[in-house]
Amino acid sequence: MKSPWEELLAETERRVGATTQELESLTRQFPILRDDYVEFLRTCNGAEGSIGENYIVLWSTSDVTDLNEAYAVSEFAPGLILITTDGGNEADGLDLRDQEVPIVQIPLVGMDWSEAKVVGRDFTQFLQHLAFAGAADADVAT
Repeated sequence: MKSPWEELLAETERRVGATTQELESLTRQFPILRDDYVEFLRTCNGAEGSIGENYIVLWSTSDVTDLNEAYAVSEFAPGLILITTDGGNEADGLDLRDQEVPIVQIPLVGMDWSEAKVVGRDFTQFLQHLAFAGAADADVAT
């Protein structure tokens, strides 16, 4: 049975799934990760390409670790774990401040919580938001 996000990622170049060791390393560093996101990584350890009208780079397990450090995310937006970029100035990440761990969009330059907006209550809804160019915004807000 296909995962709900597989069709949404049909136009992307997907990597082979993360190994158990890669996932354990990531969850040691970031113990609060969404189960649906971890399942994505297990199946596909990163992807890049178009989803609808949007371009996305879904980071691999090693990219999540390395790029969160490189962008000093814990300094500029404590409680955020970035997991994607659009290849430009926008990034998306997991908001650990919220018990439901929604996915938020935030600028890389000028990263600040005041600039963050929820773009998905779960990983699939986030991908749907991208695929339908924001059509899911009304659902995200509720």
